[in-house]
Amino acid sequence: MLTNNVLAGNLSLVKISLKISVGNNMNMFIKANVVALYGFWVAFVVNLVMPFNGAAGEWVMKIGLALLVIHLIEFAVKFKQLKEIDRATPLDFVLVLLLGLFHWKPLLSK
Repeated sequence: MLTNNVLAGNLSLVKISLKISVGNNMNMFIKANVVALYGFWVAFVVNLVMPFNGAAGEWVMKIGLALLVIHLIEFAVKFKQLKEIDRATPLDFVLVLLLGLFHWKPLLSK
């Protein structure tokens, strides 16, 4: 009986440890994606001002415009939910355009 309780306690610790580990990995994943998106948008703006040579400039422009359209649709779909939590400000609009779900998802999860 004592062995079963100890085993159950150890399994609980393993579950908690895995949950914390997965949570930390997910936070790192989100932060890495946010940094990558900010880097992409810097490249997009630079490409607007001083176009890159060859296909790189064309691809940056196409991907950037596609992301803007997708994120605009995201904001339109999530606007009501964001407004309910008072997060439909112009700053939130810009952040959704730049970061998409990496901005609104954590807000709506709270």
